[in-house]
Amino acid sequence: MSPVIKKCLPILDKAFRESNELAGGMNYRYLHGLRTMLACEQIINSPELRNKKIDRESLFIAALFHDIGKVIHIEQDGTLQGDRSGDAISHEEMGARILKDYIGNLLSEKQVEKIANMIRNQHDPKPDDYEIKVLSDADILDSIGLINVWRMFTYSGKKSRSLEETLDYYKSTSGDKTRQEKIYFSFTKRVANDRRSRLKKFIKEFIKEYKSKDLGV
Repeated sequence: MSPVIKKCLPILDKAFRESNELAGGMNYRYLHGLRTMLACEQIINSPELRNKKIDRESLFIAALFHDIGKVIHIEQDGTLQGDRSGDAISHEEMGARILKDYIGNLLSEKQVEKIANMIRNQHDPKPDDYEIKVLSDADILDSIGLINVWRMFTYSGKKSRSLEETLDYYKSTSGDKTRQEKIYFSFTKRVANDRRSRLKKFIKEFIKEYKSKDLGV
């Protein structure tokens, strides 16, 4: 981990430390950024990308701060609603605009602009934008699998949903293929499929216990 990235970690932590996300809990965006960065590192080490020219430091910083645009939506009591898809300005665009306020004193203006561009275009990379594709895949991976159990139940607790309502919500959305975003690399496609399978198996076993069908009598 480069010295610059080490300096970035407490900056991102401070930005979201007091936030309480409806689907994820306290400081979720910091933890999500950290996991996204770690996923980027694994993806670029896969055979498919091992020989590609990757600006690792810029990619890792973009991964950390890719959701920094959400910071402006932290309410006075710390509540953060994660889904802002209806906003006039996307959180990606907002993040690109305010990034320099957080790391402008750590990097050159040129590198900050490069990272801002990666954040701005994270869901619309050009064919040869391998770094942005890696960022996109890493971000999507963190929304797939068992991490969703935590997000699903923290959201339900804050919205006073019953367990039955929570499971019904899962059933109504988990099979919707339109929710599966574009994934670019074979490595991340395999990991995504494995995570979906684990989540499906977990929910199946959870429901068996919930309905006392695991007693074997």
